[in-house]
Amino acid sequence: MSESPKDFGGALDTRKVDFSAFANDITPSASSHPGVGGAALNSPIETLSITHLVGRGRTNTTIVRPTIVQTDAASPYATLDMTKVLDGQPGVGVHFEPDAYGIAETRDYVVSFYLDCSTECLFDVTQYGAYNPSGIGNRPITGRQVLTVALDVVPSAAQCTVSVTQIAGTAWNWYQTVIGPPPITVVGNRPS
Repeated sequence: MSESPKDFGGALDTRKVDFSAFANDITPSASSHPGVGGAALNSPIETLSITHLVGRGRTNTTIVRPTIVQTDAASPYATLDMTKVLDGQPGVGVHFEPDAYGIAETRDYVVSFYLDCSTECLFDVTQYGAYNPSGIGNRPITGRQVLTVALDVVPSAAQCTVSVTQIAGTAWNWYQTVIGPPPITVVGNRPS
């Protein structure tokens, strides 16, 4: 979706985005993090969005070269499009400080970007702060998809950064980034 100056004539964007309908690139069965627990253990630690760019401590969002930032939409978003910027590549990055959330031990996390690409876009996904990350490198996205990076063995005092930078394609939207624990899988047999 790409807007033009004529779209700013006062029409409110009333489209509500259903985040549960985004294609997810990681599932509990695909996770290498076995464990047990309920919803409380798998709840997000932080959700950053256009209307909530800053979390606790140094947790925050960086939006590089956005084309449009629509804060009053039913589902606020930033549109980024490398064909519309003169230099550099647009992207979204998040910084995460675990100990600002009261986390005192080394843990694993997932950082999930909710993206919408009307045509295929290619992203360079990078991270800093984790010892054994997965999901980094060049990643193609088409349609509404969650792009997830797993950060393994992150000390509580670490300053983690995860960024998605567009390297090919046209316009795309960023809606939110969710930071949380890895999906929980149950190990062992269920009692009968």
